[in-house]
Amino acid sequence: STEDQSASRGPMSTARVQQLRETLGKRVAVFDGATGTFMQSLRPQLDEAAFRGERFAAHPHPAMKGNNDILNITRPDVVERLHTTYLEAGADIIETNTFSGTRVCQAAYGLDDAVVRDINVLGAQIAVKCAAAFTERCPDKPRFVAGSMGPTSVSASIPCDANDRSSRKITFDELVSAYQAQAEALIEGGVDILLIETIFDTLNCKAAICAIERARVVMKKDVPLWISVSISDKSGRSLSGQTLEAFWISIKHAHPLCVGMNCSLGVQEMKPFIRTISGLADCYVACYPNAGIPDAQGKYLDTPETMAATVTELASEGMLNIIGGCCGTCERHIAALAKAVVGIKPREVRAVTPVLQLSGLEAVTVSHDSNFINIGEQCNMAGSKLFADKIRAGNYEAALTTARKQIEAGAQLLDVSVDDPLLDVPKTMETFVKCIASDPSVSKAPLVIDSCKLEVMEAGLKSTQGKCIVNSLSLKDGEESFVKAAKVCRSFGAAIIVMAFDETGQATGVEDRVRICQRAYDLLTTKAGVDPCDIVFDLNVLMLASGVEEHNNYAVSFFEATKQIKECMPLAHVSGGISNVSFAFRTEPVIRQAIHSAFLYHAIRSGLDMGIVNAGRVPPYDSLPPALRDLVEDLVLNRKPTACTELIKFAQEHKGIAVTPSVSAQDNCSPAERVERAVLTGDTSRLAGDLSSLLAEGRDPMSILQDVLMQAMTHVGELFGDGKMFLPQVLNSARIMQQSVQILTPHFSTAAQASAAKIIVIATVKGDVHDIGKNIVSLVLSCNGAKVIDLGIQCEVDTIVRAAIEHKADVIGVSGLITPSLEHMTTLVKELEKHHITIPVLVGGAATSALHTAIKIAPYYSGVVVHALDASVIAPMICSLTDPEKKAGYIAQVKQNQKQLRDAYTETQAAKNLLSLEEARKNKLQLDFSHTEKPQFIGTKVIDDYDWDRVVSHINWTMFFALFKMTSRPFPEILEDPRAGEQAKKLYADALAFLSRIRGEKSLRLRAVVGVYPANTLDSTEDVEVYTDDTRATRLCVFHGLRQQERKPTGEQNLALGDFVAPKSSGVSDYIGLFATTAGIGLPELKTQLLAKCEPDTAVLVEALSHRLAEALTECIYDDLVVGAKGIRPAFGFPQLPDHSEKAALFSALKVTERIGVRLVDEEHSGTMDPVSSCCGLVLRHPGVKYYTLGTVSRDQLQAYAQRKGVALDALMPSLALQQ
Repeated sequence: STEDQSASRGPMSTARVQQLRETLGKRVAVFDGATGTFMQSLRPQLDEAAFRGERFAAHPHPAMKGNNDILNITRPDVVERLHTTYLEAGADIIETNTFSGTRVCQAAYGLDDAVVRDINVLGAQIAVKCAAAFTERCPDKPRFVAGSMGPTSVSASIPCDANDRSSRKITFDELVSAYQAQAEALIEGGVDILLIETIFDTLNCKAAICAIERARVVMKKDVPLWISVSISDKSGRSLSGQTLEAFWISIKHAHPLCVGMNCSLGVQEMKPFIRTISGLADCYVACYPNAGIPDAQGKYLDTPETMAATVTELASEGMLNIIGGCCGTCERHIAALAKAVVGIKPREVRAVTPVLQLSGLEAVTVSHDSNFINIGEQCNMAGSKLFADKIRAGNYEAALTTARKQIEAGAQLLDVSVDDPLLDVPKTMETFVKCIASDPSVSKAPLVIDSCKLEVMEAGLKSTQGKCIVNSLSLKDGEESFVKAAKVCRSFGAAIIVMAFDETGQATGVEDRVRICQRAYDLLTTKAGVDPCDIVFDLNVLMLASGVEEHNNYAVSFFEATKQIKECMPLAHVSGGISNVSFAFRTEPVIRQAIHSAFLYHAIRSGLDMGIVNAGRVPPYDSLPPALRDLVEDLVLNRKPTACTELIKFAQEHKGIAVTPSVSAQDNCSPAERVERAVLTGDTSRLAGDLSSLLAEGRDPMSILQDVLMQAMTHVGELFGDGKMFLPQVLNSARIMQQSVQILTPHFSTAAQASAAKIIVIATVKGDVHDIGKNIVSLVLSCNGAKVIDLGIQCEVDTIVRAAIEHKADVIGVSGLITPSLEHMTTLVKELEKHHITIPVLVGGAATSALHTAIKIAPYYSGVVVHALDASVIAPMICSLTDPEKKAGYIAQVKQNQKQLRDAYTETQAAKNLLSLEEARKNKLQLDFSHTEKPQFIGTKVIDDYDWDRVVSHINWTMFFALFKMTSRPFPEILEDPRAGEQAKKLYADALAFLSRIRGEKSLRLRAVVGVYPANTLDSTEDVEVYTDDTRATRLCVFHGLRQQERKPTGEQNLALGDFVAPKSSGVSDYIGLFATTAGIGLPELKTQLLAKCEPDTAVLVEALSHRLAEALTECIYDDLVVGAKGIRPAFGFPQLPDHSEKAALFSALKVTERIGVRLVDEEHSGTMDPVSSCCGLVLRHPGVKYYTLGTVSRDQLQAYAQRKGVALDALMPSLALQQ
């Protein structure tokens, strides 16, 4: 859990900070220029030995050159010269030489935390020393030091595996830890301000902000903050996709002293974006652009004079407080800038109108002038079974579709709730939010992180770069936990939805709603430091038409409470879960949507700002048929006591929900059938007479109760479960039961009366304050003749146990709407077991399920625990649990059903159990290598222009059409598809024509390098050792492997790629093929030509053809190597070879870059190849080889694998394409 950082808040009152503020208020301050440019100018002096110095002379890393930060340790004189140069040019602020001074970056050089600390402490001390000297020389021009904190080389928002949207090279917590260590060292070294710069991913920046807040607490020094973003191109978005406005909203909670932009663009290109950020920010604004945009040779084109001229224009507009230079700038640029801004008045910091602002990739502003904000409701496991099924199945791609549809339907915010008792909820939230982040069509919207657990909220907040809303906090557990949770949310910049609950329960009336909200508002603003604009109150949209009279005014009191909240807390906002209001009509969408429309119409007029609603499914208020609108308004505005009945009648007339038989039809029924129909339909006109007839026939009253009335209630439960009855109808049926019991009671014997009045203790367990569902159950039970002991909400386990003993309960019923309450249900049955109590326990509520009950609760109880789906099934269940004749059989059936659920669940989980690596190796595949043949050639072949016709004949056209989303049929059947056929034929013809053109122009070249070498599997490993020649004396490379660990059925082996190569100890000389192919040489130039001719469609086509040609060429190479024998050609990053970093060994062995021009862009992690239309992999030939999926592997195996590779596991993980 995020620590309380309140100690870091407060005024920045040191003399040094005040001096900096005065400087920025009096004139446009000058920042220094590029560190890299300066260091490159000293390249002849800074060789490898200079970077290493004495301290790192023997360090095993092959190259320290280029690690500029290490010069703080090895060549402080050079760093001092850097600072002095820029100070002499006129810089007011210099930055420390620590841009890459985190453990994340320094790990690339094999340097540990002690070195990282020295880099930052010494870097700060050198800069402070230089600044102090110049300040002493000219006291009227004080100089300041900014502690540089670069973005690192990894992203917390962007997937590292194209096939896994949730994959990341680093976690939020890892970034926070690395940044905190750097910030503490910089503060120790004496910097005046901390500068988070060149931000390409806002989530990285938010991690740095969290780290700095923690460092301030540790170091007990409130060093101010400067934040500088880098946009990727002229679109004005960061590399991670955010607009400038969205970026500002995401980080403004850090209250930076200064915000601005640097890198990526020249000052001319940066002008419009500086104007944008200047209009947004309520702090100082800085700009330090590159020296223009580099040309084809990488040379920056802006001269000091051209750069200064544009800066003068910007500064004269009152847009700037700080100006400096980034890539390509040198001391001459800084001198020109310093001269240009002399006498120009700096930008004035201006107040910004307080409003609620939220962000995803784009910004959403919620002001009192805004229209109603729709919060999409379908990504909620409790509210959408379809979404829940997708999440439980791990089908996040399908779950994303649900999210996407919500945005397309008009949702401006997206509610995400994955609370489920059988899931690792924090991990599930993290995974799904990361998936959302990878889809711009969804992540453009701000998220509402919806959970009742703080750790789940944090998991969501740590996974998205935007400013979210957290849904929700409440006072149900008291002030201390409420304020603590609010501080955590505030540390991420999140807005907070506060539910109108407190320790006494859920507010339903106007007075309680306003009282609780005012109390929460005061705590948030005075103790948690939350901006009033970031407070949103959920005033509890409660269900109408429940059948309970006091519920009828719920909507009216909501409207009035909203008005009062807006009057006494004008900066706060009001929200609500709109679908709750109509839940009684959950099976009647037309009625339900009409209720939503009417409710929203009046709520918005009262001041409702936003609501969780199925966007696109609410009809306009004026479009409602007048008759229906009048009926729903009678209900919503509580205008008529018969509103519910009339609305039900309307529903029945417009859809056959429950048909009342005609009088003539009833005349032909027996009295028992008419009683049962009375319970179903609510028609009591003949009830008393029919019950009297049954008694006159000699029927035992207890038999009438159990065999007729309870049978009818069972049918009611079935109809409700099938969506054929409304909740009001269920309650009406319960009242018919009550009337029937009253009629029958005088006829019961004394013993029977005592037997009929069952005692039920019910409660909402600790951790939950929801009680409306429990109250409805209480009403149903009372109507069925039970004596109900209602203990209320937030009940301790001991209270429930004592009540059960004291009242001699026949059944205990416990309810829980939120996930934490489930743990208390398990504790309850354990406590009952301790007391040797075996009373039947009913569990119900939205958080419960039959599966959870069977797995997590029932095994701890020798009595029976029954899951009750809803109020409609309660009465028959109680009857079955207490009837001496039915009880034993019913309990046995319940326990049998639960055993089947547990067995099925256990079987599913057992399938995921892993063998130890040692056990998996014992079950390896044992092949016969005695007939291994020597290949036709050993060594390397380079193929410059492969046979064009042969390659084209191997093109997989089905995959080609799949790139264009034509997947209804395989090729060639797709050409005759009724829907896509004509388009497919045209695309196919265009492709063939362009292939002919490519061949004629030779605009793409088919190149390959192939190697065949002796190889053996190293004993007791999964690694294949490759040799230069048949003497096997010199190792060429090693390909490291992983083994399947999932438990296999008898007769199946745990495979590794090394199983297909003869073990070294066998003495058999085996061989392996290596290949790299490309069809992408010339592709960039060809695409450029096509785009220049305004042929973007053709450019897409040629890129698709290039990819398929590379795959086809690979297939040809494979055929050449296996020569008709059985073989496989696994590629890196796929199931058999999941480690992308292994490509480096192949590239080195085959000298791929030198021979065919393909290079590895990110050798250590993704192994991305350039050109992208390239393939590489291995070829294995043996009758026993086959493709397989690696599946889940243990961390122990990964650790052993990393040790064999000689790398740290954490550094290795980003390169592994694993499904864990």
